[in-house]
Amino acid sequence: MNSNNIIFLRKASFFSSAVTYLWIFLGGLVRVSGAGQSCPGWPKCYGLWLPPSSISEIPAGIDVAGFDPQLTWIVFIYKYIGLFVLLSVGFTIAVAFQSFKYVSKVFFALLSVILIILLDLWLSLSLFSVNYEPFAITVHYILSLIIASILVYVTTQAYLIENPQSEEKAEYPPSSQILFSFLWAFGIIQIALGTRVREQLEWVSGQLPLLGRQEWLSEIGSIGYLHGLTGVIQCIVTWAIGYWLLKNSKKASALVTNFMNGVMGLMLAQILLGVALFMAGLPAVVQILHEWGSSLYIGLILALYSTFVYKNSLKTEAALNNE
Repeated sequence: MNSNNIIFLRKASFFSSAVTYLWIFLGGLVRVSGAGQSCPGWPKCYGLWLPPSSISEIPAGIDVAGFDPQLTWIVFIYKYIGLFVLLSVGFTIAVAFQSFKYVSKVFFALLSVILIILLDLWLSLSLFSVNYEPFAITVHYILSLIIASILVYVTTQAYLIENPQSEEKAEYPPSSQILFSFLWAFGIIQIALGTRVREQLEWVSGQLPLLGRQEWLSEIGSIGYLHGLTGVIQCIVTWAIGYWLLKNSKKASALVTNFMNGVMGLMLAQILLGVALFMAGLPAVVQILHEWGSSLYIGLILALYSTFVYKNSLKTEAALNNE
C-alpha cells in the first residue's frame, strides 16, 4: 500500500468535508436571513460576474426589488462554494483512484457523492432562479447533509487505513454499527421535521405578518410540539447509546471516545437551543446555531459509524483468513 496516497486521500477528503460544511453553514445563513432571491441568475448575479454594490451598477431591465448588497454577496459566495464542493470531490476521486485496490468501497462512495452533488446543485440553482419553494429547500438541505455524511465516512476510513494502530486494541459491542446507523437516520428525520416547522413558520409569517413570533409558534399546530418531543427522545436515546457504548467497549480509541462525548454534548446543546428558540421568539442567531449543531451531530455520528464499519471489516477478513 502506498502510504503517501492514503495520506493524500485523507487530506483531500477532509478538505472536501470542511468545504461542504461551510456550504451547509452558509445555506443556513441564507435561509435565516431570507436572502434566497438576493442573487438572481447563474453564473452571473443581476447580469454581472461580481455582485453589484449599488442599484446603479445593475443593468437596465433587471428587477431590483429587494436588492441588498450584503445579502447578494452571501448568496453569491454560497453558490460558488457549491461549485467548489463539486470540484474538490472530483479531485478527491482522482486521488482515491490511485489507491483503488485498497479503498475501492471509498472510491464508489465518492462517485455517489458526485451524482448527489450534481442533483443538489441543480436543485439549488432552480431554487434561486425559478421557485423558492420550502419543500424543495428541505430536500436541498437533506441532500447536502447526505453529501457531508459520505465525505465524513470517507475521511474516517482513510484515517483508519492510514493509522490502523489507533483501533488495533479496541473492541466495541457487535451491534454498534446498526445502532449508529439508526441514530443517523433518526437525526435526518428530526432535521426534516425541523425544516418542516420552519416551512410552516415562513407560511404563517407571510399570511399573518402582524402576529408576534411567539404567536406564529402557536399557529403552526402540532408539528412544532412533535419536533420538540422527538428532540427530547433523540437526546435520551443518544445519551443511552453513548453510555452503553463507552461502558461496554474495551480499550475504546481516543477517536471514538472524543467523538461520542462530542455527540452527547451536541445533543444537550441542541435541546437548550430548541428551548431558547421557543422562549426567545425565534431569534435568527439561535436558528443558525441550532441548524449548525444538527449538521455537526450528523457528521460525528457518521464518523463513529465509519469506525465500526472498519472494525467489522477487519473481523470479517480475519475470519476468512482463518478458514
